[in-house]
Amino acid sequence: MKNANYGASYNYKKKSTFKIKLENFFRAIRQKGRENLTVMFIPHSETKIMNFQISYAALIFAIFIIGSITVGGLYLITERNSMETKNEKISKDLLTVHSYAEGMRIEIDPLRKTANKLKEVTDNFQMVIGNREKLKTTTPGKDEGMGGPEIHEKVLPNKEDSNPQEIELKRLNTKFGFIANRLKGLNTTIEGFKGMLNDMPSIFPVLGSSMGRGYITSHFGWRRDPFTNRLTEHHGVDIVNLIGTPIVATAEGIVKNAQRGGGRGLFVEIEHKF
Repeated sequence: MKNANYGASYNYKKKSTFKIKLENFFRAIRQKGRENLTVMFIPHSETKIMNFQISYAALIFAIFIIGSITVGGLYLITERNSMETKNEKISKDLLTVHSYAEGMRIEIDPLRKTANKLKEVTDNFQMVIGNREKLKTTTPGKDEGMGGPEIHEKVLPNKEDSNPQEIELKRLNTKFGFIANRLKGLNTTIEGFKGMLNDMPSIFPVLGSSMGRGYITSHFGWRRDPFTNRLTEHHGVDIVNLIGTPIVATAEGIVKNAQRGGGRGLFVEIEHKF
């Protein structure tokens, strides 16, 4: 029992010693903070010496404030540069998409003209085929209406292949068959380009109002949240216009969601292929 009391007394003394050292440490800091530091400005003429005193505590606090402002400013500048870089990249990507879409339109126009010309040729070919029977009945080489005492000696039986009109029709048939196959391939290519243009977002989603198409208030990327004022990543582009202004999808797609969401109000989520 006596030994146990001795151990408890020893622990109490040990804790008391630590507490005393801690109090002395903070007392020394407070005492040092109350001490003043004299700053003197001595001009070369030494006519008037300027000096002022500042406590160590105030000096440390001022250094802390200045350091915090400096670090915070550097961080904001870095984030702003990063946001500008991302916005420039997004703008370049949009220009690339628009240029690609415009390039495809330019390529499709000659293809459409060629398709129209081929359609005219095909229509003419159909007209020729429709008159084929009439050509057969009006061309020479048939036995009907033939007479005379020497007909079997002077006129040989004509074959269908020896008829110039029939030969020309067969040649045209082969040529237009080849053109028709090329036309099918061309039509497939045009439909593919049209499908890509329809699926690629390339138009402004606001039809317009008395104030025009509106204006962009916030781009895609990092920004200051308008509600919390915190630096957050913005997953979209904010466009301001009058209430009731019609909006459209920027391309064909599938509606994945349409509801009222927190922070976004009424919204429609559309999934595009590109």
